[in-house]
Amino acid sequence: MIFTNKNFRYRQRQESQTLIGVNIAIKNSYDGSTSNSNGFYEFETFQQDTHTLTATYMGFVPLEKKIVLNQPTL
Repeated sequence: MIFTNKNFRYRQRQESQTLIGVNIAIKNSYDGSTSNSNGFYEFETFQQDTHTLTATYMGFVPLEKKIVLNQPTL
């Protein structure tokens, strides 16, 4: 089992404030999460592989970012 706790901050250009409630999903899966008041989110996944995260928030352009899970995090 791999536990990931990645800090993904989605910021406004002018005010540099973290957005609360950004929808974050692992592309081509049913796994999803929402950022908290500090911009943090968490997934539990079993696959050590390259994944694409997608972040969406109303009024902002969707963002995709590739991550590589190659070892367990304890």
